[in-house]
Amino acid sequence: MTEEKKAVFLDRDGVLIQDSHLLTKSKDILLLDGVHSALKKLVELDYLLFLISNQSVVARGLMTEKECHELNSEILNLCTNGDFEFTGISLCFHHPDAQVEEWRADSDNRKPKAGAILKFIQAYNIDVKSSYMVGDRESDIIAGNISGLKSVLVSSTLKTTGSINYFEAYKEELKIPDLRYKSLLEFSNSLSS
Repeated sequence: MTEEKKAVFLDRDGVLIQDSHLLTKSKDILLLDGVHSALKKLVELDYLLFLISNQSVVARGLMTEKECHELNSEILNLCTNGDFEFTGISLCFHHPDAQVEEWRADSDNRKPKAGAILKFIQAYNIDVKSSYMVGDRESDIIAGNISGLKSVLVSSTLKTTGSINYFEAYKEELKIPDLRYKSLLEFSNSLSS
């Protein structure tokens, strides 16, 4: 039997980079302080890194799928500086109210649903009890909690996204993070102490 691995699942905007709402241009990428050090520390602690991000810019017709993947590659290159890699990446372009019909769907991979996370957990034999979902929004916390991961809020306030009705379907306890930190670096430092 294959040994279970520990992992950190990360949201992108608001966790790795400043959330500039509907990012479409490289010039607007702003890496948050300490992100490279935090990710490097997680890798040194033997955590696999996974990126789980809703990217409705494609569903809104602001970018093509290819352009979004290229922008995301730029972001991850800034985050890793070539020192390590993410094990898996899931960008969900779907949105229930998409302007682009091709992307109009309530996908299981779109947070707060946990489809993408659960696929990675199964594919990489992840030990959920020693793994985390790190995000700055209610959708990240819900997805982490549904997956059985420890949910980590990295922000001073929990941001909600989407319509009120979108989150009403989820029990209140699923919206509560297990842990809270001001930054990804503070979180990664807590794991090594």
